[in-house]
Amino acid sequence: NPKFLLFVDDIKVDGDTAHPNLSIDADKKRFTHKSHAQKTTQTEKSFDSAVCVLGSEGFSSGKHYWEVDVEKSNDWDLGVAGKSAQRKGPISLSPKDQFWVLGLSSKNYWVRNEPLTRLAVQKNPRKVGVYLDCEEKSVTFFNVTDMSVMFTFKDCAFSEELYPFFKISQKESTIRISSIEEE
Repeated sequence: NPKFLLFVDDIKVDGDTAHPNLSIDADKKRFTHKSHAQKTTQTEKSFDSAVCVLGSEGFSSGKHYWEVDVEKSNDWDLGVAGKSAQRKGPISLSPKDQFWVLGLSSKNYWVRNEPLTRLAVQKNPRKVGVYLDCEEKSVTFFNVTDMSVMFTFKDCAFSEELYPFFKISQKESTIRISSIEEE
């Protein structure tokens, strides 16, 4: 069993940060991009143009790992976002804007850095693992399907609390944060 399973966090999303078109299940682990607004309350915490949501807990130390089931969506982005990363208007998903993110769009996997980096992936992941190491200042993405490393952001300029980040651009598609069973 890979060692980072020692650092599994029970990640739930924070509905206050969600774009209004996200429908979030009661367990706060599964969410769907609907074609119209699901809630009317907007706060200063919510994303208003990109269909995103953050985890409810931020991390500034230690090692953290979670897995996301992406099988039911063809257009998504996952990773971590800094606490002060922009939520209003068009957002640029890049490390200089406090987003460390990998995603799938138009059938290709991309690292959201500058310039965008296209990833060669042997097997399409049904689940993606995100491993954040605050001390090492790194974020690693795993293809849980074959436990290969998809990409690692190294020497990240973390300057504040980091939150799990989820973006789901395909309408009527669903993403789910997996509950990782103890072996």
